[in-house]
Amino acid sequence: YNIVREIFQELHFFSDDTKYQDELSLLTIHFKTALNRLYNEQAQVEKVVIVCPHGYGVSKLIEQYLNSSYNVQVVDILPVYQVEQYDFSKVQYVITTLPQLSIPNVQTLVVTPGLSAKDLDVLNGHFPKKASSKLSMSKLIEVISQHATVYDQDALEQDLLSTFPQIFKNDVRSSSTFSSILHPSSILLDVEVASWQSAIIQAGMLLVEAGCCDISYVDGMLESFSNYGSYMFIAEGIAIPHSRPNGNIQKTGMSLLRLKAPVSFSNISISILIAFCSFDNQEHLDTLTRIAELCRDPSFVHMLKTASSSDPIFERIMHQQSESGRPC
Repeated sequence: YNIVREIFQELHFFSDDTKYQDELSLLTIHFKTALNRLYNEQAQVEKVVIVCPHGYGVSKLIEQYLNSSYNVQVVDILPVYQVEQYDFSKVQYVITTLPQLSIPNVQTLVVTPGLSAKDLDVLNGHFPKKASSKLSMSKLIEVISQHATVYDQDALEQDLLSTFPQIFKNDVRSSSTFSSILHPSSILLDVEVASWQSAIIQAGMLLVEAGCCDISYVDGMLESFSNYGSYMFIAEGIAIPHSRPNGNIQKTGMSLLRLKAPVSFSNISISILIAFCSFDNQEHLDTLTRIAELCRDPSFVHMLKTASSSDPIFERIMHQQSESGRPC
């Protein structure tokens, strides 16, 4: 408004701008609208393809973070075997966990599955951050809970979202959802194994025993880790073995295995395995995201390595308040 007023004063458009405040306000709105329209027309939304060993699991995690954090369009997620046949002519960026991947005429950004701080710096340098125009549901619930007793939080969230869909973003993660995927009985500590293969079998059998998958899925995890295990780490020593479903998943599930002594895979030390299977490629993402976020916290990693029982680990995962927009 002040800029518009100064310009019109210089042009002597109004003899006395105190008499024309409404007109100046209206002109200001028109100029602002025109500038916004010009900016939107000029702003380019970069098109991104994510390439991972399977196009599943870790790649979905990366997609979730990109969509929530940046003004980009993830046009596709590819397993590595589909790269040669894919048309990249309309793509500006490829984001991959495979260091050896190179796509002609497309900028390739190599990231780690857990999206380290260095990876985030790289992404921040290439993509504009997404400005959130909605209010945080989790923050609102937190404030309400400080001043009132909430008897049914789920119902309150649903009523607010249905009544004000354009105002609130649902960033509240339900503990009931997490507990249906990761059970205390699926967390085993100080397991003795002789090899990485034995470790994956142990973690996979926890999923089988929980009724989440058939034993054929464990075979798939072994094959996938043998081929792409180097890209299935979310933190130092913490692996996330998984495979593509092949009609052998009954429900989404997750297991956590801490080894009594680390085992080696291609000169990479493994001390903790977080295995998962997903019925629909989506249900596991919130839980895996939360665990990946926690693995950035040195105190949680210390707990993983030193806890005498699974209870504090399970409770920490269930009740950790994740930072909005943070990745796995």
